Amino acid sequence: LGRGTLSGSFLDLSSTITVLQISELVHVKFQPQLFYFNFEGDVDGIYTSVICSVDLQKIPLSFYYQAVLPIWTGFNGTSFNWNTGLIYSF
Repeated sequence: LGRGTLSGSFLDLSSTITVLQISELVHVKFQPQLFYFNFEGDVDGIYTSVICSVDLQKIPLSFYYQAVLPIWTGFNGTSFNWNTGLIYSF
């Protein structure tokens, strides 16, 4: 292992749920996730996450929102986090 590399275990349970077809052009997809990790030292925790994406069918563009919430964690400084993105597929 290289310097600064974490070593440990990771377990992920996830699914993709296509829920809404707003129109022929727009689809909404949800991806719930529950994950656990336990790395060397005090880097461990159980988290839940959801990704919501909106896909435009006629153009290679989609928008996503991801929220991550810690359920239990063994280290300080963790709280609810989120991010958004725009994806262009070519």
